Amino acid sequence: MNTNYQLRYAAHPADVKKYDTSRLRQDFLIEKVFTADEVNMVYSMYDRLVVGGAMPAKFYFNSATAHRNYTFIWGMAGENLDYGDQDFFKITDLK
Repeated sequence: MNTNYQLRYAAHPADVKKYDTSRLRQDFLIEKVFTADEVNMVYSMYDRLVVGGAMPAKFYFNSATAHRNYTFIWGMAGENLDYGDQDFFKITDLK
């Protein structure tokens, strides 16, 4: 499985006002998130945002439940939906 990552730096608001559609798409659009047998990650300096996706074609992986002092959003789709290893939390228990 290949791992791809991009680092996107923040732009000055005055500069962004001058961008055309092509440049806006280049700096802000994340097109490639889920690709077979690849892990794709984008780290953006805007709010220190990390967006990523993994799409294993021949196996599944454990989400290793994230319940520490950081934010983790896990989105999973496809045919291999095995929820047997999940830990469930009430929204009121999250801090």
